[in-house]
Amino acid sequence: MGSVCQLVRAHDVLITNSLIVFASSLVFELFAEFRGLSGVVFALVLSECQCRPPLHQGVAAA
Repeated sequence: MGSVCQLVRAHDVLITNSLIVFASSLVFELFAEFRGLSGVVFALVLSECQCRPPLHQGVAAA
């Protein structure tokens, strides 16, 4: 019976490790997606700011 218990324990450890690996890879994927999205948003904001003339130039012209 002892070997059956050891087998079950090893199986539990294997499942737990697999879940940990899966969860951490999922978190990493989400983080990578978020970084990609924030990079796109940052690029859009930057291009938007570069397209508009600075406010003080508009005020000086008026």
